[in-house]
Amino acid sequence: MTSGILALLMLIRGSAFGAIAPFATVLALRAGLPAGLLGPVAAAGAVVTLVMSPLWGSAGDRRGRRRMLVLAFALGIPVSAAFAPPWLALFLVAYLAWAVVSSAFMPLVDSVSLDRLGGSRSRYARVRAGASAGYIIAALAVGAAMTVTSLAWAAPGVAGAVLCAIGAGGVAARLRGELRTGTGLAGTEGAS
Repeated sequence: MTSGILALLMLIRGSAFGAIAPFATVLALRAGLPAGLLGPVAAAGAVVTLVMSPLWGSAGDRRGRRRMLVLAFALGIPVSAAFAPPWLALFLVAYLAWAVVSSAFMPLVDSVSLDRLGGSRSRYARVRAGASAGYIIAALAVGAAMTVTSLAWAAPGVAGAVLCAIGAGGVAARLRGELRTGTGLAGTEGAS
């Protein structure tokens, strides 16, 4: 993967976070979560993320980082879409499932990027800026879409699902037959 493709992958990663994260509290309240439960629900999401990030990284080491990244983005499609309706039970499931799925994005994208860039920290820093830019752009775009389109409060879920689909498709396109054949494991990922 070239630096441009890695920057795009970082942009997608950051955008997926930016489509959901800034709006999660308001979506929770809209779905009917009592304000007193916002802290415990947010804490539960943080704990899930803390536990799942290293598990995704370990799975990536065993099964191939890019293959696991495709899986995480693919799972992110229905999970993101579940934020669109204002149903409390669905929101709670989506919130915790999003913590599981999105916890894969950072360790897998970062390790793939560092591997492709030969461990160059200066090149990585330039590519990594794409994630921050994506977050900001997505948060602004989704906020605007909530205000000026008929999507309204469904915008974060719809945007997150679209971004996860782009991420899954983009990474899968780079893998070609590796998803089927099982190549692309951690030791061979730098070869293509």
